[in-house]
Amino acid sequence: YTNYSIGELLGYPTAEIERMGDRIAEILHHPDEPNPVDAIVGLQDGEIKEFEYRMRHFNGEWRWHYLRCKNFADRPDGSVSQVLTIVRDITERKLSEQIIHEQAGLLDIAPDAMFVYDLNYQILFWNKGAEQLYGCQAADAIGRDARQFDITNSLAQLAEVMEIVLTTGKWEGELRKVTATGKVVSIISRRALVRDAAGNANSILTVDTDITEKKQLESQFLSAQRLESLGTLASGIAHDLNNIFTPILGIAEVL
Repeated sequence: YTNYSIGELLGYPTAEIERMGDRIAEILHHPDEPNPVDAIVGLQDGEIKEFEYRMRHFNGEWRWHYLRCKNFADRPDGSVSQVLTIVRDITERKLSEQIIHEQAGLLDIAPDAMFVYDLNYQILFWNKGAEQLYGCQAADAIGRDARQFDITNSLAQLAEVMEIVLTTGKWEGELRKVTATGKVVSIISRRALVRDAAGNANSILTVDTDITEKKQLESQFLSAQRLESLGTLASGIAHDLNNIFTPILGIAEVL
């Protein structure tokens, strides 16, 4: 038995689908994927199986579908007598997921640390740049509190940053953070508010650029400048003292 929606879903007349009978999966299933019948008949009586699967549309297109199946293994020998299957087309969702995956791949190319966290600071996305900067793999970072990489005494500043982002939609500034190994790094952080389709704020995109080496070079440059200034000052003092001592030494020799 099939209802009329199956015909609409796959583009086949319902009568033609019914004529396929138990060969429907064999006829419509993608050749590169396991036949779903093999997975379904192995279920226990009343057990439910959910999976995603491509089936061939009447126009020849391979479309993604979500299948939810339940076995009725109620024959005397325990074999399956019937399988109830509910099918839903999820092609558009799969295409969207593919686009998101490709975009995430592009973000992984970027040298900067890019990650997304919700309004409770729970990390939702973590790119390769973040793995390298903070020494934490995506599998370990996702789901954890983004504040774990902030220095303890800067938590009050984080609350201010969050308020600014929620109010203005963005924030940029310099922060000091700590990696998974305990190393303190200096970063330029840029944060932008992300909204859902209804316009409600639901997450924050963060781009962190490591400027630790730059800060160290700046510090060394400033130290060199200070030493140069001290040298100039000492040279000037020595010159002035020399001007004073020259006549004194000359007169002393005469005396």
